[in-house]
Parts: sequence; C-alpha cells; structure tokens
Amino acid sequence: AIRISDLSFFLRFIRPLLKLYLIGIGLTVVGTSLGSVLPLAGKFFVDFVVQKSGTGQAGKLLGPLYPDIVTPAMLAHLGSVDFLVVAMLVIGILVSVLGMVRSFMMRKFEQELTFNIQTELFNRVLRFPMSYLKNWQTGYLMSRISGDVGAVTALLNLVISQSISSLFSLFFSFFIIFALNTKLSI
Repeated sequence: AIRISDLSFFLRFIRPLLKLYLIGIGLTVVGTSLGSVLPLAGKFFVDFVVQKSGTGQAGKLLGPLYPDIVTPAMLAHLGSVDFLVVAMLVIGILVSVLGMVRSFMMRKFEQELTFNIQTELFNRVLRFPMSYLKNWQTGYLMSRISGDVGAVTALLNLVISQSISSLFSLFFSFFIIFALNTKLSI
C-alpha cells in the first residue's frame, strides 16, 4: 500500500522537474488533438472532392473553433485534392515532430528523476552501519535502488502520459463525432 509519506518522498524529486514534465504532458495533449483530426481526411475527400458538397458541414464543424480562419474562400479550397493532401501532410508532420519532442522531454524527465532518486537512495545506504549492510546481500540492495526506482519513474513517464493521451484522444474523438452528427453520437 502506498502511504502519503511515500508520495511526499517522490514529490520533492519531481518538483524541480515539474516544468519539464508539464511541457511533455502539454505536447501530448496538442499531439493527440492534432492526431484526432487526421481521420477526417477521408471524410473531407469524399464530401468535398468526390461529391463536391459538404462545405456547410465543415463550416459548422470548424467555424466555432476557428471563426477567423474558416471563411467561404477557405471552405472552397477544401474541394481541392492538393489542399487536402498538403493539409494532411502538414498535420502528420506536426504530429510526428511533436511526438519526437514529447518523447525527448519525457525521457529526459525520466532519466533525471531516476538519477536524482537513485543518488539520494545510494547516499542513504552509504550511511547505514556496516553491521546492517552485512546482513543484506549486495544484489538485493542494488535491485531496490535501481529496479524499484526505474519502475516508479516508468510509471510516471509511460502510464500517466499514455493515460492522458488516451483520455484526450477519446475526448477529441467524441467532440469531432458530436460536431459531425449530434443524434448519432448520442
């Protein structure tokens, strides 16, 4: 069972790295929101290019989000295959670049957090009396310092980050479906 004192031990190591972690989480949210738009390419292609209709629905979907950008002239460009391909390429590249930067930030956070916690624990172990150290095997102590700390930092990095990504993906996907067809989404 995790106690509050256990969490406070880790919070003092997270606090100096919090800005780095929040930037990584922010990049996760932005990348997820942009990635949620990519499946709309097929819909836009069929509606605007093949059927030459659907600009009214695009205005309804995008208009409230971007009132200054979504103009009748911009909606007319949606009927162009070239525009759709370039837009999806740009969004895909942005999602990829944001993913790489996010991955870098989260790995840097994980490594710095692991290093700081392991250093603190190792310094504590060095202060133990020699009689205590003789009772424990070296492998056990090293496993606790390296393996357990690695598991906790991986939890912060992977599990929480992936949970936030999945939650926002669900939110943005539901928002898009709701904006496209309210009755069907309900």
